[in-house]
Amino acid sequence: MNFGNVKANRNLVFLSSIVLLAIAAALAAKALLPKAPVLSKEQIEKLREKYPLYENDPPNISMTIPGVEYIYKRADAVVFCEVTEILPEYYADLAQRNGMVKEPASSATFLQYKVKIREVVAGDIPGDTSGDKAGSDIIIVANAQLREYVPKLRPGMRIVTPVMAGSDQHEGKYHFSKYGFYYVTDDGYVLSAFVEDDKHAYTGRRLDYLKGKIKDLSGK
Repeated sequence: MNFGNVKANRNLVFLSSIVLLAIAAALAAKALLPKAPVLSKEQIEKLREKYPLYENDPPNISMTIPGVEYIYKRADAVVFCEVTEILPEYYADLAQRNGMVKEPASSATFLQYKVKIREVVAGDIPGDTSGDKAGSDIIIVANAQLREYVPKLRPGMRIVTPVMAGSDQHEGKYHFSKYGFYYVTDDGYVLSAFVEDDKHAYTGRRLDYLKGKIKDLSGK
């Protein structure tokens, strides 16, 4: 037996173990470090591949772009929720008033998604008397004609969005759009789906920071 080789092999195993322990300790220390309060520009650009920005508005439609303060004040509620299911599209008549009678003007298709509420950030869900909707399911909808101008939702996606209660054929559902809408990343950062103004730019911030701002802006 070559005792020199045995000793050398033992030393090699010992050194390898030390290196592996050092790597494991470094990874553990990194995991325990507090998250940065704001993402870098490069990090945001990378995340935009998964969480796109919807910069354009529908052509041939004259509209005033609302500010987020107005949106959050006007919304019935602003919810932090998780998308659980893409539901089949449905048709609804677009009614117009003629005196006291509503006459159908045309029909439209609507996108709909089931979401599970994690938190009502501001406001109240109409019709709810429990005082706490966390864990409840609601259905959010958007006109399918705007499908290229609203976020494409998928199961597992976490979002923050203002909602407005529907009526008539939308009874029990809640309207949403890209305005005031934020994606929430796996590690708790937010990215807007709309073009923010400089005064209210929260993309790259932590979720808790956004929730605090929404509470302030909504006044609810």
